[in-house]
Amino acid sequence: MSRYSRNLILVFIVVLISACSSKTDISNKKIEKKQEQKVFKKLAYKEMNNENFFIIQALELENQRYFNQAKNIYKELFINTNKYEYLLKVLSLNLLLGENINLDKNVKNHIEKIQDIKEEEAILKLYIFSLVKQKKYEEALPIAKRLIEISKSNLNYALLGNIYLDLTNHKKAYKYIQKANILKTTQANTISLAHMDYFHFNKKEKAKRLLKEYIDEHTYVFPICFKLLSFYELEENKKDFLLLVNNMYKFYDKNQQKTLKLKSEQLLISYYIKEKQYRKAINFLEKNNPTNPFLIDLYRNTRENKKLISFLKEAYNRSKNEVFLAQLAVFEFENEKDKKAILDNVIKKLNNFVKKIDNPMYQNYLAYILIDFDKDVKKGLILVKKALEKEPNNIAYIDTLAWGQFKIKDCKNAIKNMKKIINKAPNEKEIQDHWQIIKKECK
Repeated sequence: MSRYSRNLILVFIVVLISACSSKTDISNKKIEKKQEQKVFKKLAYKEMNNENFFIIQALELENQRYFNQAKNIYKELFINTNKYEYLLKVLSLNLLLGENINLDKNVKNHIEKIQDIKEEEAILKLYIFSLVKQKKYEEALPIAKRLIEISKSNLNYALLGNIYLDLTNHKKAYKYIQKANILKTTQANTISLAHMDYFHFNKKEKAKRLLKEYIDEHTYVFPICFKLLSFYELEENKKDFLLLVNNMYKFYDKNQQKTLKLKSEQLLISYYIKEKQYRKAINFLEKNNPTNPFLIDLYRNTRENKKLISFLKEAYNRSKNEVFLAQLAVFEFENEKDKKAILDNVIKKLNNFVKKIDNPMYQNYLAYILIDFDKDVKKGLILVKKALEKEPNNIAYIDTLAWGQFKIKDCKNAIKNMKKIINKAPNEKEIQDHWQIIKKECK
């Protein structure tokens, strides 16, 4: 399915809801009035004994998620009453159960009979969804055109436009999605139009203007903003990128939209890190979100050791998450000149951590310390093998394993494992040093 399939799925979510209620969401008043005045074809219904009983039974089965059994009852109801609302339920359950072939067959058997009946539009939408899921876009196209004849609604125009997108006919896709957007402006339609303007019609300024106008009218809707940010990033327009992200953050903060505020914060910090503007990132987080874990790497990059130690201790006291204690032990060890002086204490902390939490990174780290400092090579090998069970291709873990095998004079396996990784890590000094020692000593 094409990159636009997400928009199509969004359309169909609304379609399914509208199918259940047998109503169409039309914002244009003239179209709405026309729809209300439409006279549907009258059908000859048949009487069925205990019809209401079977309806209740089918609904109860649906509630209990016995969809196949419910579908069979609806099928019998349709056969015995000729009421197409029951066929609609059958088709909905076909779709839910992934029975696209059965759905297609059921619709084809009634494609002429449903013309001008009340359920026609909803049935055709389910049929289109089934065809699109099967990537039968050419088959879906005439059905979508038939929908337009039934109702010139924003949803139907968008549906037809998205099928043209899947067929990579961007001119027609633009035409119909634009019609949909005129009737009712939506995020999905606006993003699709902007995307086509930018990438297919080389109308970059128009694309950006369309998104900006949406923001001006509807405020900082995140998907719209994110699309505009992607354009700025492609153009390396740092000024407008930063201005928009900052405005988003302030808006979400003011309106107490916590999730979107956090997303915009992450965008801003990621930008600063990418640009290696660590100080700006730190200043922002210290002012606005001093508990953000991003600060761990930022303090490490700027070598603000006291702040990092303080952050990790406070994070543990606040959350009781022992990963912060493990990070603290690793950091203290890496920054200690006399490593042997704190070696036993670090081993104790990490050992306590890996006993409680099955984490391959810390299993390998402890393993390497035990092996490299000859504290307990056999235990180190057990730990690194556990780490490799989860990440069998991790170069650092394989190096630890080979180093441990060398320490117990298992030269055959040490060489074998080093040969797996030596050409994959040409710039890793420690791995290269291990290889030189193992080659020399294991002659």
